Amino acid sequence: MRALIFHGPGDLRLEEVPDPEPGPGDVLVRVELALTDGTDLKAFRRGHPVLLADLPSPFGHEFCGIDVATGRRVVAANSAPCGECASCLRGEEPLCQRLLPLLNGAYAELLLVPERIAQVNLHPVPPGLEPEVAALVEPLACCLRGVERAGLEPGATVAILGAAATASATSATRIPGFHSPTGNIRCLYIPGSRAPSTLLCTIARADYAKTLQARCISPNGAGVDWHGFTLGSTRKAMVSCSGGILYNPQTQRPSYLNLPYGKTWRQGVFTCVSRISGVTCRNRNGHGLFVSRQSWRAW
Repeated sequence: MRALIFHGPGDLRLEEVPDPEPGPGDVLVRVELALTDGTDLKAFRRGHPVLLADLPSPFGHEFCGIDVATGRRVVAANSAPCGECASCLRGEEPLCQRLLPLLNGAYAELLLVPERIAQVNLHPVPPGLEPEVAALVEPLACCLRGVERAGLEPGATVAILGAAATASATSATRIPGFHSPTGNIRCLYIPGSRAPSTLLCTIARADYAKTLQARCISPNGAGVDWHGFTLGSTRKAMVSCSGGILYNPQTQRPSYLNLPYGKTWRQGVFTCVSRISGVTCRNRNGHGLFVSRQSWRAW
């Protein structure tokens, strides 16, 4: 098989190496993709006394792949607590005294997950979850551990230091919203703090979608982030072409609920109703927005 082998700082070589042979309890994984985290970058630049102690060494530890024996998609941590040492018996598994050796070798076509890790920290990937997302399980676990140790409760105010992936994942929030039964009309509720609350609605597969998109294309033809409508809590609806202003897709995730036909829905300060003809929303000042496959109007 082909694998990237670390020979020293800045020296990473693509080589042909023997396929690993699994022993009892080991799991052989065909790697679909491998990630590069900050530790990998630092180790590549200057080596690492633990991860890359014996040279030449396999490289990479965050991955998603297919269990060769079962065909299931899996991810794994690069270590596992023993459950028997003093730290583990105190409930401090991250301080386990028998974590070594760590699992390396994700930058390869095949990776052997040893039994001691496979029994504890080899996890199946839920159906429909993309491999590039599933491979983030280790940094996500760090974020969840931090939230758990901090003892945070809903509504608490916290400070997140840094703006990299781990900080962003820790601070990720769900934005409430709803969609029509066909998914053609999707609306997000952006609660206001200093600014008024806003309802952001996007439309797909509408008869007038191309015309609406043309209205949003900038004069230099640079294209659009998205095309849709915004209904403020105190103002009329408008066509908007500036994605990324009302919410940050890096730290906030839409969470849509289905709005069945004939149902009235309260979303913050907005009242919406879904009908076969389209979705109508009104704000507290009486301004409203109607969106359907054929047309839209505001008042």
